Amino acid sequence: MRSQPAQLYDLSKRAIAAKESYKKMSPSKKKEENAKSNANRASRKGSGPKKAKPSDAVKRAKEAEKREKKRLSDKKRWEELNDAAKEVVRANAREASARRRAGRDAGLSANPKRSPRWSPQPDPSTPSSSTSSSTSSSPSSSSTPLTSTQRRSPRFHAAP
Repeated sequence: MRSQPAQLYDLSKRAIAAKESYKKMSPSKKKEENAKSNANRASRKGSGPKKAKPSDAVKRAKEAEKREKKRLSDKKRWEELNDAAKEVVRANAREASARRRAGRDAGLSANPKRSPRWSPQPDPSTPSSSTSSSTSSSPSSSSTPLTSTQRRSPRFHAAP
């Protein structure tokens, strides 16, 4: 709903009159008028500007200090947990390495599902004819060609 020109004229006339009367007021009366209008404006807004108290600044500083202490303690705790986790990983790696080393010494491969790529050296006390007969029965020396899976499989390779 738009204001009529006559109403606008009346409002502007009142504003000009209020301004003129304000100019003629004494300084103490002006201060009083300003305080009243500020209070009205604050009540319309909901809440006026809050003055910061020194105790508020102290509270904020203490809270910030408390947050910083908590952050540092959390950081220290996480670092300790991280160090412990790293140590566990190192211990597991050492253990696995020792198991692999022991397996190699015993003639086993790292992966227990796979057969060893090399066979242990033949015992010198046994005659060499027995080793030659075992190699002649291997599929690699037979006359039939190997399939692609047989070629890839370490079982079908001749022992060195």
